[in-house]
Amino acid sequence: MHDIELKIKDERRLHDDSLGVTHELEIKLSELMMKSENLVVRAREEYGFLLELKEYADAQEFDIDAVREEGRALKEKIASLGPVNFAAFDEFKSENERLEFISTQRSDLVEAEQTLLSTIEEINTTAQRTFGETFNKIRENFIATFKSLFDEGTNVTCASKTESIP
Repeated sequence: MHDIELKIKDERRLHDDSLGVTHELEIKLSELMMKSENLVVRAREEYGFLLELKEYADAQEFDIDAVREEGRALKEKIASLGPVNFAAFDEFKSENERLEFISTQRSDLVEAEQTLLSTIEEINTTAQRTFGETFNKIRENFIATFKSLFDEGTNVTCASKTESIP
């Protein structure tokens, strides 16, 4: 009877230990379920991603340690990229608009330069033609005036000698 009582006592102790372990496992399971629900909510709210539990045929071959290592490596790569500049796109748009404005101004200036160069060329051509025409008229008038003042073959007196002008 004493042996049976000892066995019962041992069995009760084992039973109590099993209940304690069961209780601890139930607490851990509740914590994991809560964490899982929090992850699902976070994924939906922060990333707009709906997490669902799916069964895969190759689930037995899945290496969770390799995936965790890959995830850790990806997190390190992301962290090494540094902080994200959220204003970069706005800065890009602003600089792009400025580039377009300056490019338009440059095109206008190049066009104005071409117009000025063609105008200068036209003025030079007109000035040379006009100068040549005016010079020829002055020359003709000078010759006519000179001939009218001095007839051909008359003697012209200079300060030191007399010459005949043809």
